[in-house]
Amino acid sequence: MGGIIERLARYLLTIRWLRVSQLYWFVVRRFLPPSNPAEVAIEAARSPLAVSAYPRIVQPVRAEFSFIGINKPIARPVNWHPEDQPRLWRYNLHYFDYLLWESFSTEQKASLIDDWIAANPMGTVNAWEPYTISLRIVNWAKYFDTLERVPDAWRSSLINQANWLLANLEYHILANHFLKNAKALIYAGTCFMGQRSAVMLRKGVAAFEQEVIEQILDDGGHYERSVMYHGIVLEDLLDVLNLAQAQPQLFSQAFVARLTDAAMRAARFLEDMLHGDGDIALFNDAALGIAPPPAELLAYAERVGNYERRPRPHAPVLIDKAASGYFGYRLADESFLIDCGDIAPDYQPGHGHCDMLSFELCLDGRRVVVDTGTYGYETDERRLYLRGTAAHNTVVVNGQNQSEVWGGFRVARRARPKGARVENFSATKMTFRGGHDGYQRLSQRVTHNRSFEIVFGESWEVRDSLQGKGEAEAASYLHFAPGLELRQEADGHWSVLDGERVILTVSPEQGCDAAAIETEYYPNFGVALSKATLRVAARGVLPLELGYRIARPAAKPLT
Repeated sequence: MGGIIERLARYLLTIRWLRVSQLYWFVVRRFLPPSNPAEVAIEAARSPLAVSAYPRIVQPVRAEFSFIGINKPIARPVNWHPEDQPRLWRYNLHYFDYLLWESFSTEQKASLIDDWIAANPMGTVNAWEPYTISLRIVNWAKYFDTLERVPDAWRSSLINQANWLLANLEYHILANHFLKNAKALIYAGTCFMGQRSAVMLRKGVAAFEQEVIEQILDDGGHYERSVMYHGIVLEDLLDVLNLAQAQPQLFSQAFVARLTDAAMRAARFLEDMLHGDGDIALFNDAALGIAPPPAELLAYAERVGNYERRPRPHAPVLIDKAASGYFGYRLADESFLIDCGDIAPDYQPGHGHCDMLSFELCLDGRRVVVDTGTYGYETDERRLYLRGTAAHNTVVVNGQNQSEVWGGFRVARRARPKGARVENFSATKMTFRGGHDGYQRLSQRVTHNRSFEIVFGESWEVRDSLQGKGEAEAASYLHFAPGLELRQEADGHWSVLDGERVILTVSPEQGCDAAAIETEYYPNFGVALSKATLRVAARGVLPLELGYRIARPAAKPLT
């Protein structure tokens, strides 16, 4: 009985955050099948769209299906529903990103489109899901725009996929999914000239504009707090802006102005949030190689929005993204990024992790202290671990997560950031303080506060204070990049070695126990690499203090 009550409480604590409209559509989706509308006739094509060049994307060298780290040769006939592959791989198969890959020939692409149409009638599982259709519509539309002639069967399939999407929008999920739905309707509505496509365009523009207003925060960040999804959404903004500039008669000046402003702010956020190695941080659900490369996105913003990139910083540059909850600094190819923001929008925390007060450090253009990353979206123990606190560079209290993550994308009670602020920033130093209330649900009513005292290029001191009543056990995790090793020295500090060379030292505070453990790093979907992790632990009566100092070997002690 206790287990049933606990599960019921978790469900109630999860759904209480949902919007009433979401709850309604969840019920509809749960008990009613998707709507399969009657087919519509082909409408006259509007081609070419005359858009600017799209960003280059990561693609395999050979003509093979290559998704989330799994490569498969193209078989004949194509198995569009391989049960031996993860669901995310199967979804990628139906996205048709490979229509934009140079490694696939024109003949192969044509064969795959024909084969897909024949093998996947309306309503087919995986193939006809709103998010999948949304990505496929855009990929087909982009590819069709490069062809001199598009077969009627392809255009008929495209408009009917868009018509099906119009009847099955993801009102139950919202967030980036709904933005993708709206973008797909805009593309379909722009590709054709007729009554049905006019409805698609009108609906798509209205929904896209409303979502941009809500989803792009004041600091330019995307409200799901994943820099990977931010890059994906930035491409969406730029793609629609590209269309609007190419077909100005279809879009209002007010829409274009609002979209341009949001896209340029989002581009600035992306540029500011890049590490010293030029790529994105891995906070929350994020992996490298999914969104277009940041340099390509910024170049795209230059083409369609006259965006101006900043030069490489030769003096410390403050990163203060208070709306998104990201803080830190950039200095040449050195970077330090802190996460102290909400886990996600309350009604859609599916891509949020328990990484509040975590950080990443990049030195000499190389990541040194890393977030554990994201392997995939299968609901399993690995997914639960990756969303949990121990997978990040922050503190676990009494073996509990900051927020109650469960399932693949669910969150019940969630931590809230408290007092995140940069207190000092000069040419040589930076001080940051912040906290969260995620452990207030424990019997000890714990509040976690953390400070960072940083001397640029020399040392990074991390101090944690746990306030509450009674006794508690705390473990602070410090994850290092693959290829680095940890060695305990006689005086109690730890050396971080790159081969035989000591590149950093870690000195735990007195009273803390430290131990090296082996964990895994997931920089890309489907990729698991071994890494060294330092676990710094303390136990005692609250208030409890713990922490450590990371330093270059020649760094001076903090004063």
